[in-house]
Amino acid sequence: MTDTYDIELKVPLGIRHGCLQIQRTDSSSVEGTLEILGKRTRFTGTLEKNEITMEGELETQVRTLTYHGSGSLEDGNIQVQLKTRRSIYLLTGTLRQHEGESRKERKTV
Repeated sequence: MTDTYDIELKVPLGIRHGCLQIQRTDSSSVEGTLEILGKRTRFTGTLEKNEITMEGELETQVRTLTYHGSGSLEDGNIQVQLKTRRSIYLLTGTLRQHEGESRKERKTV
């Protein structure tokens, strides 16, 4: 099952809104897509307990940045610091709920 998060990414020019999709591939591995800045990129990572790690590329209008991220995923909320060679960006978001479903009814990845 894929979980979708509505996210905000804090970048030097302000806050950018987007979408993060996460899917478990085995007991501790995840993969997914990050859609932000008008681009969609893939990532891989781990999820153990409430700790998530992510590795991928962030595409901007002028360049592609490789990032390594770490943070938490708990109670339908995600918070991850994406570290690039030169900067750290804060990604935060909330689990997108399906119609007729409360957060408590939905198990996250």
